[in-house]
Amino acid sequence: MEILKIGVMGARRGSSFMRTLQYMEEAKVVAICEVDDAALEENEYVTDEMKIYRDYDEFVHSGLDAVILCNFFHEHAPYAIKAFEAGVAVLSETTAAASLGECVQLVEKCEEHQGTYILLANCPYFTAVHAMKKRIDEGKMGRVLYGEAEYLHYTHVEDGSKIKKDTDLNNLHWRQVLPSNMYNMHTLGTLMYVTGSVPMKVSCKMIRRTDFYKSPRKL
Repeated sequence: MEILKIGVMGARRGSSFMRTLQYMEEAKVVAICEVDDAALEENEYVTDEMKIYRDYDEFVHSGLDAVILCNFFHEHAPYAIKAFEAGVAVLSETTAAASLGECVQLVEKCEEHQGTYILLANCPYFTAVHAMKKRIDEGKMGRVLYGEAEYLHYTHVEDGSKIKKDTDLNNLHWRQVLPSNMYNMHTLGTLMYVTGSVPMKVSCKMIRRTDFYKSPRKL
């Protein structure tokens, strides 16, 4: 049986995928791309057999079959495109892209290189979401005509509070400045799963894009 060689980009968030992959016979994590030594040390699933890379270009050209992108929230598209160009399949954490322009580039590059792309989602596997889908499918909630969802993720900080009070953009985490209805797989993705429906039309407003998207070290 051929074993898929998997590379993980981002050792901190990537640990959850590495935990699952250790039980799969069809795939094996062979490489990790990470610049933060602390993240590597804290990841209990890192083994001596895995090669550690600091440079993504070297990592993605190391003979991988697929890469799991677990890097910064707003930086997935550029790394996915590099993977397509290297002939490597992509499994991407949300969000897929940080702008409409990146979405277009992502689709065009995937089609150009006949790539394989999966946008990962975990919300459909939550117990509460399964329970809601079951009740809708059984007709216990009647016909669903309207749904609304938001992504609210409290961020604990050193003083014990759940919402950081610092207004300096250099110190904010992306969860604290992202509008609560913009995390697509936790909001729209969940509604699509429980109702079995897909969007037919989209109505939206333009929002101001702030500078915090531009530097990963500021998030």
